Amino acid sequence: MLSRPRSHARHNLGAGASRTFRLVGFDPPGVLISCTVSGTDTTCNSGAATVTLAPGARYRLSIMTGSVAPAPSAGAEWAFRATTP
Repeated sequence: MLSRPRSHARHNLGAGASRTFRLVGFDPPGVLISCTVSGTDTTCNSGAATVTLAPGARYRLSIMTGSVAPAPSAGAEWAFRATTP
Protein backbone atom coordinates (compact mmCIF):
# COMPACT_ATOMS: atom_id res chain seq x y z
CA MET A 1 0.00 0.00 0.00
CA LEU A 2 1.22 3.49 -0.83
CA SER A 3 0.23 6.03 1.76
CA ARG A 4 0.25 9.83 1.83
CA PRO A 5 2.67 10.85 -0.93
CA ARG A 6 4.26 14.22 -0.38
CA SER A 7 6.01 16.56 -2.75
CA HIS A 8 8.36 19.43 -2.11
CA ALA A 9 9.33 22.26 -4.45
CA ARG A 10 12.60 23.88 -3.44
CA HIS A 11 11.08 27.36 -3.86
CA ASN A 12 7.59 28.83 -4.04
CA LEU A 13 6.11 28.75 -7.52
CA GLY A 14 4.67 32.27 -7.59
CA ALA A 15 1.14 33.66 -7.42
CA GLY A 16 -1.38 31.65 -9.44
CA ALA A 17 1.15 28.96 -10.42
CA SER A 18 0.92 25.28 -9.52
CA ARG A 19 2.64 21.96 -10.06
CA THR A 20 0.80 18.64 -9.63
CA PHE A 21 2.59 15.38 -8.81
CA ARG A 22 0.68 12.25 -9.90
CA LEU A 23 1.42 8.55 -9.58
CA VAL A 24 0.00 7.04 -12.77
CA GLY A 25 -0.60 3.37 -13.53
CA PHE A 26 -0.01 1.78 -16.94
CA ASP A 27 -2.23 -1.34 -16.56
CA PRO A 28 -4.93 -0.21 -16.05
CA PRO A 29 -4.05 3.36 -16.99
CA GLY A 30 -5.05 6.28 -14.81
CA VAL A 31 -4.07 8.58 -11.97
CA LEU A 32 -3.80 6.60 -8.74
CA ILE A 33 -2.95 9.36 -6.28
CA SER A 34 -1.80 12.99 -6.50
CA CYS A 35 -1.08 16.25 -4.71
CA THR A 36 -0.59 19.85 -5.90
CA VAL A 37 1.91 22.53 -4.81
CA SER A 38 0.35 25.98 -5.40
CA GLY A 39 1.38 29.64 -5.28
CA THR A 40 3.65 30.44 -2.35
CA ASP A 41 3.38 26.92 -0.87
CA THR A 42 6.46 24.73 -1.14
CA THR A 43 4.87 21.38 -0.19
CA CYS A 44 1.76 19.30 -0.81
CA ASN A 45 0.32 16.20 0.80
CA SER A 46 -2.44 13.86 -0.38
CA GLY A 47 -3.84 13.79 3.14
CA ALA A 48 -5.51 10.50 4.05
CA ALA A 49 -5.55 9.20 0.46
CA THR A 50 -3.94 5.78 -0.07
CA VAL A 51 -3.62 3.37 -2.98
CA THR A 52 -2.72 -0.31 -3.20
CA LEU A 53 -0.02 -1.11 -5.78
CA ALA A 54 -0.12 -4.48 -7.50
CA PRO A 55 3.15 -6.49 -7.50
CA GLY A 56 4.89 -6.36 -10.87
CA ALA A 57 2.68 -3.58 -12.25
CA ARG A 58 4.27 -0.55 -13.93
CA TYR A 59 3.85 3.02 -12.71
CA ARG A 60 5.22 6.45 -13.57
CA LEU A 61 5.49 9.78 -11.77
CA SER A 62 3.93 12.61 -13.74
CA ILE A 63 4.65 16.26 -12.89
CA MET A 64 2.21 18.69 -14.50
CA THR A 65 2.41 22.49 -14.55
CA GLY A 66 -0.78 24.54 -14.13
CA SER A 67 -2.04 27.13 -16.61
CA VAL A 68 0.15 29.87 -15.07
CA ALA A 69 3.82 29.03 -15.62
CA PRO A 70 5.73 28.61 -12.34
CA ALA A 71 8.99 30.36 -11.59
CA PRO A 72 12.11 28.57 -12.90
CA SER A 73 12.57 25.29 -11.07
CA ALA A 74 15.21 24.87 -8.41
CA GLY A 75 14.29 21.19 -8.23
CA ALA A 76 11.57 19.06 -6.73
CA GLU A 77 11.40 16.05 -4.43
CA TRP A 78 8.78 13.34 -4.07
CA ALA A 79 8.39 10.85 -1.24
CA PHE A 80 5.95 8.21 -0.08
CA ARG A 81 5.46 5.74 2.74
CA ALA A 82 5.10 2.08 1.81
CA THR A 83 3.09 -0.03 4.23
CA THR A 84 1.74 -3.55 4.27
CA PRO A 85 -1.70 -4.65 5.44
